Amino acid sequence: MHDVRGMLHRVRPHARDPDSPVDPVEIDPLVPVDPIALAQAEELARTRFDKVLGTGAVDSLLAVCRPGGAPVLSTHRLVRAGHWLDELVPEEAQRAEMMLTGANPALAAYLTLLLAAGRGLATVERLAGSVQAYRRDFRWLHHHLGVLGGNLGPAEFIDDDGARLRLRQQSAGHGGAAAVILMRVLLDPAFALWLTTGIRLEDDEAEDDLPFEQRFRAQQDAVSVAINRRGVGPAPRPRFLPAPPAGLAKFVNRFTSLTGGRFAWVPLDESSHDRRVAALDATAAAASAGLPVPVLFEGSGDRAVMLAIWAPDPAAALRCYDPAAGLVVDVARADLDAGRVGIAGLDRLEGVVLPELTLG
Repeated sequence: MHDVRGMLHRVRPHARDPDSPVDPVEIDPLVPVDPIALAQAEELARTRFDKVLGTGAVDSLLAVCRPGGAPVLSTHRLVRAGHWLDELVPEEAQRAEMMLTGANPALAAYLTLLLAAGRGLATVERLAGSVQAYRRDFRWLHHHLGVLGGNLGPAEFIDDDGARLRLRQQSAGHGGAAAVILMRVLLDPAFALWLTTGIRLEDDEAEDDLPFEQRFRAQQDAVSVAINRRGVGPAPRPRFLPAPPAGLAKFVNRFTSLTGGRFAWVPLDESSHDRRVAALDATAAAASAGLPVPVLFEGSGDRAVMLAIWAPDPAAALRCYDPAAGLVVDVARADLDAGRVGIAGLDRLEGVVLPELTLG
């Protein structure tokens, strides 16, 4: 059985190639996040930011929220960004200082989030240059660099021409793919910028003029194939089937340099009440710390994948992106703790794909 701890561990964010496949690991038991380690890591991150940006910079960055109220930056992402700042040589630190202090708080928060994704200073500078014309347009920045604001209701992208596209899985077999695409969007502003505009920040990638919908659907196809590639023995898993939980964890673990956490499948359908509560507490903690968590449900013989993106009140509900409906919904903790879910077509909680949070 694959479990994962909420305990925070000190690692180097770039210690592993993000494109190298890594199997989920067995880590036992499931334990709560260590608040002392978290507080110490946050204090260290603040010191690193103060050194580069001056005293008080961290508070202004953490105060920036998406339209739905969720913070752009969180403790976990701040700590990772602080690690990268600490590794900059003096010349790079000066470039980072000029770039971040010259940006308004919203843009500076997204640039810091990109540092946390391990993208590197050159990519962060390219992002700042690419959105220069919109640097004072907070709505545009949130919409194109964040996409999913966290407001309850329809999850949709509105392009610059006013066209609306619901962020919905294109088939029953694409729920896991849609969820992890939105996970990356929330963690990686460079990916969000490409998905919404076609602008590439990598030197070896050309921009495209495709509509957002075509990129989103193509990404669902590609990610679905990657998740299902070896889902049934040596043969690829049929694409019309829902994503296998272990395959979902294995795919996300290809990108540990991006997420900063190792993910593992934690089945909960036959677990005790206390175990479900512990796993869901860890889910809420991870989502609040800035790492979205895939949550799997069953109903009518089918599996559905949602993405826990935030927990405004962890004891009351998890705020989730539901790719099947193209909605952002609150799922009551009382239902989840009991192993059920009060959403049409879904009967019970199957499990979660939990991260082991890491500190840089």
